[in-house]
Amino acid sequence: MELTNKQIDELLTIAKTAAKTAGEYILNQASASIKVINKAGQDSLSAQVVTEIDVKSQAILLEQLSPTLEKYNLGLLSEEAEDDNTRLVQPYFWAIDPLDGTLSFINGEGGYSVAIALVAQNGAPVFGVVYQPIGDRCYTVRRGESPLLNNLPILVNDDKRVLKWYV
Repeated sequence: MELTNKQIDELLTIAKTAAKTAGEYILNQASASIKVINKAGQDSLSAQVVTEIDVKSQAILLEQLSPTLEKYNLGLLSEEAEDDNTRLVQPYFWAIDPLDGTLSFINGEGGYSVAIALVAQNGAPVFGVVYQPIGDRCYTVRRGESPLLNNLPILVNDDKRVLKWYV
């Protein structure tokens, strides 16, 4: 089943709302005492750490994204959940990282975000959302379209190294 443009628009709106809600929660926890858990079997320190903030952020995302799983026959892949392999059988799946940059967050640095993508089963991205709570920046892009920052176009200069945000 192919998603229509209208359905993709609806899913993108849901993803942006979910990312912002989770990001606001994360930002509010930045000064809290954080319990760090180490994940086994990961190669780098950044891949080994997970916090209760990651887990709660995932719960916030899933609260908003889960109703779409059945409605649109979507699978799910989340960094902090066991892979149920629905991404391998459904025509599309959510790929989420509820707190991308956990190590930066733990260290009280910027550079962390909430990341959500809708991906076709063959791996082709449909759209992506990255919300950076610090600065309230929501980056979005749909396949075949120009990227947006807070719903405004981001233009790339000719050498593809500098992004400019125009208001």
